[in-house]
Amino acid sequence: MNEYSTGSESTAIIAKRNGPSVATGGSVSGEAYTSTLTTAGTRSTGAAELHLPHGKRSRRRVAKVLPKVKHACYALFRSCIENLDRAIDHDEDFFLRNNAIEQLKDSLSDLWEVRSQREEQFGELINVLQGVFAQRNVENFVVEQLVCLRSVFRRLGEEPVYYDDFANAITVEMLNGGIDAFRGIE
Repeated sequence: MNEYSTGSESTAIIAKRNGPSVATGGSVSGEAYTSTLTTAGTRSTGAAELHLPHGKRSRRRVAKVLPKVKHACYALFRSCIENLDRAIDHDEDFFLRNNAIEQLKDSLSDLWEVRSQREEQFGELINVLQGVFAQRNVENFVVEQLVCLRSVFRRLGEEPVYYDDFANAITVEMLNGGIDAFRGIE
């Protein structure tokens, strides 16, 4: 804020995005206060002008994911799909099914390790999937749920960028497949 004094009268020029707003009088905080000034107080109370249409959320800028990280994630998702195929194929053999699910959990742990190099939603989805397997014993998964998880892993491997809408769609797909990712851990 620049203040120019001309005798007893002062003029304050207040910088705005669309150009300066001029308030004349004794002081900026006095009776000649401009109503277009955005201060910390008006921002914190919500009285400031909104810069986005109400109800719209801006997409956060996503850092570019390195191709080698994408390839590693794709390979790990393929491994999860193969392990689920084995678990589905060996539905009647507890030990083979258990081994396949344990290997899938290992792949999920490897995916968790690369989460810092991916979008925030990527880490959230991996965390949800790890929770799904932590909540249940292998024998409690029915074949339909494993088929649903296979579809989820396929979609995760094919998605180039993870946004909130995609994460929500994955959660809904899991709920429709009989997997409540938000059920408390028993």
